Amino acid sequence: MNEDNPSDPFASALQEGERILWQGKPDAEAYFKRRMKKLYILGVLQIAIGIVITGGLYVLWQEMHRKPMPWWLILIFIGLPTIGALICIFVFPAAFRRDAKISCYALTTKRILCFRFDGFAAQSIESLPAITLKMHDEIEGIGSVEFGKLSKSPVSSECVVFDTIPDAQRVYDMIVEVRSKIVCEKS
Repeated sequence: MNEDNPSDPFASALQEGERILWQGKPDAEAYFKRRMKKLYILGVLQIAIGIVITGGLYVLWQEMHRKPMPWWLILIFIGLPTIGALICIFVFPAAFRRDAKISCYALTTKRILCFRFDGFAAQSIESLPAITLKMHDEIEGIGSVEFGKLSKSPVSSECVVFDTIPDAQRVYDMIVEVRSKIVCEKS
């Protein structure tokens, strides 16, 4: 948690007089499960759409050519969505596991810090556009704290999130408390 600790990803990011109040990582199991549900649904939909499109094209082919559709064309129309589904089911999970392993978050006396595989974001607590707590029903205490769209986020235009963290309610309360202290000190 300080510059003497090389394993701390936030040591070099701290400003003068700033200290870390909370530091954490996503709950890897919950992080993975939340994303996989969406991928399984997407994979099944891709295969279903491929079958429906192939069926429609098969009927259209027979009407236009008065002969059955070639087998290789059927393989293409069913095979491509199936390959897409397999990528969703087998390739993306590796990226999600890597993201959960690398990501870490911190709340300091002045800012929120987010270190992910695709970059680093820091935002002043007083300038956060919104702070929202979303609890996840799957596991007790697991939730996400969302900060709205951050204009200075180099990571992306998406909202920065302390995603799938244990004891999310406590972290949310800490952020609100720090924000109110900063606002009181400014006025």
